[in-house]
Amino acid sequence: ANQAAIAIQNAENYQEVQRRAERFRTLEKIGDAMLSSLDLDSILREGLEMIMRLVKTEKGAMILKGGQDGWKVRLAQGLSEEIVPTLEMSVAEGSRGISVLQGKIYTSEWSGLSKEGIRVRISVPLRGKGGVIGVIDLFPSPLAHISGDEIETLQVAADQIAMGIENTRLYHEVQERLGQAQIFRDFSEVAMMMSTEDELLNAAVRSAEKLFPCDYGIIFLYESKLILVNSCSY
Repeated sequence: ANQAAIAIQNAENYQEVQRRAERFRTLEKIGDAMLSSLDLDSILREGLEMIMRLVKTEKGAMILKGGQDGWKVRLAQGLSEEIVPTLEMSVAEGSRGISVLQGKIYTSEWSGLSKEGIRVRISVPLRGKGGVIGVIDLFPSPLAHISGDEIETLQVAADQIAMGIENTRLYHEVQERLGQAQIFRDFSEVAMMMSTEDELLNAAVRSAEKLFPCDYGIIFLYESKLILVNSCSY
């Protein structure tokens, strides 16, 4: 009997070691994926797919915090169109909202969605350098047992994804600013070759259009002179 108990314990220990090794491999893959791409859509897709594997679920959503638009579901898998809007509306509400905004994982029961196979929701905050930038909602099987170690692993994974999102956003912001600086440099070079005021003003409008796409450009001069340029090229 003792030998059988030892064998069972050894088997359970081996399975736990295997599960931990798998979690570490997944974390390594997430880290690599976050560093290998500067495309936000790819970052979100790969990040969500990999973190869903940690809890062996096919249902999940990536919700990012925006400006005036508030919270927005950027990616969802395995969820019906009826569920997705409710995820945005409830991010900052109640105990879930308090926990998520504090950067803590929140687990709750969703008995009302049992018909879709959803009874449990795990909300994992995406913690950026300046605070929470989003949340990942995961919907594991009702029969799944999520251990404390797995919860901690989810947060580590979410932190890696948040880093990838912020790095991608920073890269595109820098690229945009470099593009703007190049427009100013190009205008400066062109302006030096202009011989008339009208040529200079038209060049200014065309340069401004590159910064702020529009159909028309208007410059008001102090002398009340009005220059109207149809700079629409498409």
